[in-house]
Formats: sequence, structure tokens, C-alpha cells
Amino acid sequence: MDTLPPAAAGPPGGEGVVANVSSRSSSSRASSPREMIEGRLIELREGIEAAFAAVREVKEVALPREYATKEMVLQCTRDALELHKLYQQLESAKADRAELDAALLESQNHSRQL
Repeated sequence: MDTLPPAAAGPPGGEGVVANVSSRSSSSRASSPREMIEGRLIELREGIEAAFAAVREVKEVALPREYATKEMVLQCTRDALELHKLYQQLESAKADRAELDAALLESQNHSRQL
């Protein structure tokens, strides 16, 4: 019973099809301390790579977006101040126009009386 026929024995090296399947399913469980440490180091490396990817995304995407947003807010503030100045000039021009219209009307009335 210990010996299998050559066709069922699988590839040389002692691992048959069943051994390959079982080793794949237990790949998360390392059998030796060295394999456990290597597995943990791989997990740590993947975690560090993911952290670097997140930092890169913040650096390349979020920060420029935040700076662009701040610049847009500053530009909107500048535009609002400029608009306020223009509105004040418009109101001043309306007041001047009203004064000129009143002076013209008074001048026309005075001319008619003469």
C-alpha cells in the first residue's frame, strides 16, 4: 500500500496533485518559524506599499485639489471685492447722474422763466 503506481505518483519530488492542492490551501499557514517570519514580512511589505500608495495619492490628487480649492476661494474673494468696488462706483455714478439731472432740470426751469 505504500507504493503507488508511477502514473498516480505525480511529478518527481514527492508532491502529487493532492499535495499541491493542500499546500495551496494552507499557504497562509507557514510550517516553520522562518516561513512564518517571511510571511509576516511579506504582509508588512504589502502594508507599507499600500501606505506609500495612499500617501502618493494624497500628494498627487488630494493636495493639488485642496490647493486648487483654496486658490478658487481666494479668487472668488478677490472677485467679490472687485464686484463690491464696481457696485460702489455704480451707486456713486447714479448719485452723480441724479444730481446732474436735478441741476439740468433746474437750469431748464430757470431758462423758461426768463
